[in-house]
Amino acid sequence: MEKQMVTILQKATIGMAPYETLYGRKCRSPLYWDEVSESQLLGPELVQEMKEKIALIRNRMLTAQSQQQSYSDKHRRNLEFAVGYLVYLKVSPMRNVYRFGNKGKHRPRYVRPFQVVKQVIRHEPLDIQPNLTYEELPVQILDRNEQQLRTRTNTLVKILWRNHGVEEASWELEQQMRDKYPHLFEWT
Repeated sequence: MEKQMVTILQKATIGMAPYETLYGRKCRSPLYWDEVSESQLLGPELVQEMKEKIALIRNRMLTAQSQQQSYSDKHRRNLEFAVGYLVYLKVSPMRNVYRFGNKGKHRPRYVRPFQVVKQVIRHEPLDIQPNLTYEELPVQILDRNEQQLRTRTNTLVKILWRNHGVEEASWELEQQMRDKYPHLFEWT
């Protein structure tokens, strides 16, 4: 039953059975072969025929994909939230990370409803290069810490980066930051 369903779905997307697209004829059972030895195509003719079949399959799959995309676009809507709405937080699955006490198939996909308190839209224009990259520049030093290792002590500074919030600040080695960005340390 499952095999028949797969064949039906494949026929629906490319318009013919996979056997028919590859071999150019309907699939027949071994009981009804006309002759034991059928003539086979060899050489460049076979390669050309296979290229044509692959092109036909690709075109039909693109057509089916386009139809499915237009159907899903018709039924898609933009989400809009107002202050006071209750919304669920979607949890992204990550390997070996257990959130909210459960793991495996019993872990929640969405977490309890949260109330929208205020709407915040933060828009900062990026200075994007022609190759679609941008340079991360430090804005200021937020904190300083010393990390004690066995043989030496590393001094770390917490850097606030441009186009990022305080929660995304990172700890960097002070000496590397002094070498790259001396203007951050003018106050010392």
